[in-house]
Amino acid sequence: MSVVKSLDLRDKLGVWKSKYELFRDRVEKELSFVNSGAASVDGGLLTDHGVRHVETVITRASQLTNAKNCDLTEYEVFLLLAAIHLHDVGNIHGRQDHQCTLKDVGNWLGATVSSDTTVLRTIMLIAAAHTSSGHQDKDTISKLLPETHILNKKVRPKLLAAILRFADELSDERQRASQYLLETGKLPPTVQIYHHLSYALHSVVIDHESREVELHFEIRKDYAVRQFEKCGGQTYLLDEILERSKKIHLERVYAMYSIRDVIQFDAIRVFIEVFDEGLNPIERIGYKLAESGYPSEPSDGVYTLAPELAKYHEWKGQKVTGAELARRIEGRME
Repeated sequence: MSVVKSLDLRDKLGVWKSKYELFRDRVEKELSFVNSGAASVDGGLLTDHGVRHVETVITRASQLTNAKNCDLTEYEVFLLLAAIHLHDVGNIHGRQDHQCTLKDVGNWLGATVSSDTTVLRTIMLIAAAHTSSGHQDKDTISKLLPETHILNKKVRPKLLAAILRFADELSDERQRASQYLLETGKLPPTVQIYHHLSYALHSVVIDHESREVELHFEIRKDYAVRQFEKCGGQTYLLDEILERSKKIHLERVYAMYSIRDVIQFDAIRVFIEVFDEGLNPIERIGYKLAESGYPSEPSDGVYTLAPELAKYHEWKGQKVTGAELARRIEGRME
C-alpha cells in the first residue's frame, strides 16, 4: 500500500512541533482581536486577518513548498510557520505600516516564540518582509541574508520570507469576506470593493507541473454593473480584479528572485465568470500573465540595474560616468 506524503508544513516540524504549538496557541488568542483592533484605529472593517487567514496562508505555503527541489529543514519550517502567525498581527495597531508594528506584538510575546533574541528577531524579519499596499519600499526581501546560522543551524531567511510573502498574496480569497455583510449592505462603502474582491476569488490552484498558478473568480451580474468607492474615486469590480491580478503577477516575479532555485512558477492564469440567475455564465474572461517580449528599458538606464554605480564606493560616492573616469585619469597624470 502506498503512503501519501503530507503536504502540510505542520507535519514537517519534527522535534519543533511542541514548541510551535505552544507559540501558535498564544498568538491565536491575539489574532482573534486583530480585526477589531484595526477597526478601532482606522474606522474601517478589514477582510479577515485572523486565525482563518493564517490557516489559508499556511495552506498556500504548504502548496508552494511541495516542490521536488524544496528542501526546508525542520527548523526552517518552524521559523516559517511562526512568521506566518505573526505576519498580520501588527494590524491590531491599525493597517498603516502593520508589517513594522508587528515587532511590538512580537516583542510582547517574547519567550513564547523563543528565549533567544536572535531567533525572535529572525522570525520578525521574515514576517515583516510583506508590505501593506501603501508602503513605498516594496523591495523588502533583498535586505535579508540568503543564508545564515542561528543556534548552529543553517537558515535561509530570504527564501522563507519570499515563500511567506507570495503565499500571503495568494490567500486573499472568499473566506476572508462576509457574505452576509456584503449582501445586506452593512459594510462601509470605502471597504466594500476589497470584500467583494475577496469573495469573488473562490479557487487558487498551485500547479508545480505546469509551473502556473490559477486564479478562479466568479462575479454576480448585479455586482459587475455597479461601481464601488476606492481611494476617493469609483471603480468596477472587474477593474479591481484586473489590477489585483497584475499585482499577483508582480509578486510572482519578485518571489522568483529568491526562490527559483527550489520553487519555480512562470505564469499566473486568470479565469473570470459572470453569472445571472441561470446555471451558465453570461460572460467568460480568461488571460495569462507572464513575461514576454523585449524587457522594458530601465528608467535610469544601467544605474537602475546596478544602483551601486550611482554612488560608487570605490570612487568616494561619485557616479560612474565616462566624464568622471576621464577626470580621475587626468588627475593622476598631473
